[in-house]
Amino acid sequence: MRRDNVKIALFFVFVSFVLSMSILMSIFFVMNNYIQQKKSKTPLYLFCSPNSTFKDVKNLVDTIKQKKGVLSVRLITRDDAFKEMVKKFSIDKDLFSTNPFPYSIEVFFQPSYTNKEFFDEFAKSIENPIIEDIRYPKTLLKDIESLHQKLLYFSEAVVGLLYATQFIVFVSLMTIFYSHRKFDYDTLKFFGINRLTILRLFMKETITPAFWGFLFSVVIVALLYFVYGKYGQIPYISKEMLQSSQKSTFALNVVIGFMFILVSSVLVFFVNDEKV
Repeated sequence: MRRDNVKIALFFVFVSFVLSMSILMSIFFVMNNYIQQKKSKTPLYLFCSPNSTFKDVKNLVDTIKQKKGVLSVRLITRDDAFKEMVKKFSIDKDLFSTNPFPYSIEVFFQPSYTNKEFFDEFAKSIENPIIEDIRYPKTLLKDIESLHQKLLYFSEAVVGLLYATQFIVFVSLMTIFYSHRKFDYDTLKFFGINRLTILRLFMKETITPAFWGFLFSVVIVALLYFVYGKYGQIPYISKEMLQSSQKSTFALNVVIGFMFILVSSVLVFFVNDEKV
């Protein structure tokens, strides 16, 4: 492989690394946020005794709002519960002589607190005589938490494996590049040029195609933003969320890409460099 071909290969490897890893990590990021949103929509219900007054329930709502992890609290009045039941099941309200529903409270939690352990802890912490029952979907909470953990483990394993593979690719390219320049470097050393100067020269030659690859990647990402912003749409995922994740993962992988090049350059140089 000629030296110019190695530079071209390094250019395309850097571009493919940054773009592919950014897209993959954005997908994992969006999936994680989607599950987090679903988690935060899992409610806990507190049912009050039939004798409780509106004032007592309102005071309890204000107390719950101050508790750790609470995202939102909704007081469901007896009339609201009755109307919702009639509407949902298409029942004639005249069949009921009295309203059978008590006051109830619907509580939503922040995603990091939406798990069975915290719901159990929260339920035990509520000590109020007007509360008659506390209910929440225990099985659903377990399933969502299990799915979330599996996604995190899977994404970490995949990203870690791909990073390791890409680093090996960079090391291989640096080894090929150095072998093509070895005679030139040995000649410089023969004329008294110190190793640090030659290392800087080697790193400059490897960073240059990566820098052009970075600029090319910026253009590609800008075009993707434009096309997706104008024509694209992913169900249940906002464009703002996807673009925000893409920007952060793109910047991260650009930094990691340059770091891989610097580290692999230094590693290859000192492994293959010989005194003349």
